Amino acid sequence: MVKQQGASTLGILSAVLLFAGVLTLGLRIGPLYIDNMSLNQAIESSARSNNFNTMSPAEIRDALGRTFRVNTITVNPRDFDIDKTATSTELTYTYEERVNIFGNVDAIVTFTNRYSTADN
Repeated sequence: MVKQQGASTLGILSAVLLFAGVLTLGLRIGPLYIDNMSLNQAIESSARSNNFNTMSPAEIRDALGRTFRVNTITVNPRDFDIDKTATSTELTYTYEERVNIFGNVDAIVTFTNRYSTADN
């Protein structure tokens, strides 16, 4: 008699369900991280084209708003915390995104973005 080898139907079904779950999470949560990277790039682009150290907080928010409009980013610049010192300016923005995974299961992702002119 030959001994049978291979995966059982239950084992294959479990692997497919696990793969589908990971793929669903990646497809639902991945775009949130891409949007956050776009936000960080827009902040750095605005900081490079403007000298945040010489600008008032209102001028910084105005410059960020122009950059966000060009890049179609839906973040309100008034929500940024701006701390100015004699030698640097620090911008901080914390926000949460909620995305539905399936049914009544949601994922909440929290982002904290910091940009400092002292780092550059």
